[in-house]
Amino acid sequence: MRTPSLVSKEAAREAGLVVAGEPLAVDLADTVKMSFDPPLDLIGDARRNEAFWGIEQHQLPEGSGAPDLVSAQRLRAAIRTLFDAKVDGAPFDEEALRLVNELAAAAVAQPELSTTGTTTISRVRWVAETPGALSLAVAARSAISVLTGSSADRLRRCASPTCSMFFVALNAKRQWCTPEGCGNRERVARHARAAVSA
Repeated sequence: MRTPSLVSKEAAREAGLVVAGEPLAVDLADTVKMSFDPPLDLIGDARRNEAFWGIEQHQLPEGSGAPDLVSAQRLRAAIRTLFDAKVDGAPFDEEALRLVNELAAAAVAQPELSTTGTTTISRVRWVAETPGALSLAVAARSAISVLTGSSADRLRRCASPTCSMFFVALNAKRQWCTPEGCGNRERVARHARAAVSA
């Protein structure tokens, strides 16, 4: 994986995307706003899909690239279904599990050891059929990690009733997807309610 770009959030805003610095699977799940009717697809065309995967390059290994739009949307739907079940304490959908597992297995991470003089260097070389398949595999593995890793019980849905974004609450008190988004709107609304009741 590469070092995060300092312009990732700015590039995301320019592309009309919401990238909140969450694990790759969470950022992918959040590319659809379910609180709209119909839902607003932030990667609804090839250009925006490519922009999303380009912005997420810091979470992807070398050799990855944008998967085709339909495959990205299918994985996103499966991840959202599993995240909804986790947050709601509901049974997991078997078809969503099958797709995530299938895509996660589509790439192989091969550890390699090399040397320069007396120094040993370890790296991981990823092998997949296509650059897009590699990106999907890494996103699917990210979903598995979110659902089963040490922070699995900290997967949350934003507390705002007008938001459908997920996040991993590293701070147990966190309620909002982003402090500058829903968190700020809630603070402003709370202040307005207090001013009216005063």
